[in-house]
Amino acid sequence: MGCTMSVMEGQGRVPGVAVRAALDRAVAEAAVAGPRAGLDEIDRLSRRLPLSGGHSLPALRAELLRRLGRKRAAATVFLQAAALTDRPALRKVLRRRGVELLVRRTVRRRTAPTAVDESLPRF
Repeated sequence: MGCTMSVMEGQGRVPGVAVRAALDRAVAEAAVAGPRAGLDEIDRLSRRLPLSGGHSLPALRAELLRRLGRKRAAATVFLQAAALTDRPALRKVLRRRGVELLVRRTVRRRTAPTAVDESLPRF
């Protein structure tokens, strides 16, 4: 959306490649080959693109981490992404996602049974 920058492609520069298009490629990679492949693409992008502190790359990284089951890492990155946006509604959504991942992890840990009670009826 109007945010363009040069991307290093081998020896030369490809001017005007939209950051959004590069992120869309990572999303497509994740949809086709799974979240690990999408995360690998994000890692390549973060080395090639100086993304000047935007929230999009961390938010996408957090979602892919969540899909991989890495909830604590995803929560941390969601909260980092929230801090990088100046849009209040988006900040609220990203914070909520991060906090929910932390809360769910804590609640499950506390309520998980440690042993099976043999006195309970089985259905």
